[in-house]
Amino acid sequence: MRSVPARGDKENVRPEGFRSRLKTIALGILLPLCLRADAGIAAARERPRPPCCFAHPQHAGACVVQPARGETCASILGYLNKPGRTGKTYCESTTVRGGWTRVDCKPLRDSRQ
Repeated sequence: MRSVPARGDKENVRPEGFRSRLKTIALGILLPLCLRADAGIAAARERPRPPCCFAHPQHAGACVVQPARGETCASILGYLNKPGRTGKTYCESTTVRGGWTRVDCKPLRDSRQ
């Protein structure tokens, strides 16, 4: 049978500060990777979403809205179609409520060029 070296034996002793250096090396490798991942996530969150376009027979021209953080085209359409809603500046601050439909923005962009 092999004998297990005691704690004080030279075979079992690592250089002083080994764990500390190992932690520093690991941190030096992992920290930049984590920061780069966080930057990518933040950039994805901040990337502007495509605009939402709406039409209404009583509204002259197209209504193009750039959704703010937490808004979707569906939530904006819901706001425009709910009677009595006020406070938002969608569609040149129109007071027309109900009857709005979502339309494709591509023809609007093509006609502007």
